[in-house]
Amino acid sequence: MSGWNYRIVKEINPVDWGDEFYITVREVYYDDDGKPNGVTDTEVSPSGCDITEFMDSWISYRIAFASSILTFDKNKNKFVGEEVIDNDVYNCSGCG
Repeated sequence: MSGWNYRIVKEINPVDWGDEFYITVREVYYDDDGKPNGVTDTEVSPSGCDITEFMDSWISYRIAFASSILTFDKNKNKFVGEEVIDNDVYNCSGCG
């Protein structure tokens, strides 16, 4: 089933920045087989027309941090890998 969600995307060969890679949150589109097939050109952030939409967007954004990192090759214009996140690394003792 096709659709989209927020994901952390590690972009390799980002000619715009001159770095080896750059990490942002993007909207990722999935094809009917559930494979990532498209990505927004720029990073995204939570937004909404009212506080309820904003909070829904924020929850979707937060889920991206619990998912694996998708690797996107800008030169090839396609996804080329996926990295599992060790969520224990990101757990802040003061955050609950």
